Amino acid sequence: MEEEFDRVYRETAKELFWMAYALIKDKEIADNAVQEAFMAVWEDRERLLGSPYLYGYLVRSVKNYVSNYRRDELNRAKHESEIAYLTSQDSEVDEDEYAARLKLARKLVAELPERCREVFVKCVLEGMSYQDCAGELDVSVNTVKFHVKEAYERLRKGAKNDPKILLLVVCCLYFIDSEGVLCF
Repeated sequence: MEEEFDRVYRETAKELFWMAYALIKDKEIADNAVQEAFMAVWEDRERLLGSPYLYGYLVRSVKNYVSNYRRDELNRAKHESEIAYLTSQDSEVDEDEYAARLKLARKLVAELPERCREVFVKCVLEGMSYQDCAGELDVSVNTVKFHVKEAYERLRKGAKNDPKILLLVVCCLYFIDSEGVLCF
């Protein structure tokens, strides 16, 4: 099986890399796309190696990686521009007021139920579709919709619709580690 995997890698990796590079114009991202695709093949090698659909699977995996990377970058840029806009609105920052807002933002994030926070981060901040999120978390799409709606309602209510607090909430959510703990 390792010989078959090595053969497929030698025969297709370079072509997949250049396909990814043509899509993203970044060698590191293109290389990551190819590596991720082959990691997925290796993890499911018994089913995929020898399959007539293996090449198509690799191509689709690489394209999906690039597409997801672009989507994540667009979301990140959107949030960064919102942050820049809102912070430019304050010519003088009252440190006590900022500290109070940050404390409230952290409290609001901490008070979100774990699954609700996880779904909100995946769908709203990372841009994952409800369908993909439901598949990844092994829940229904309606459950995902419920959690997103619940998170929005709790955050808006807690922030009293103050955009500066909501912005800090978004920032806090970006700094949650894999165990759901704020990292700053």
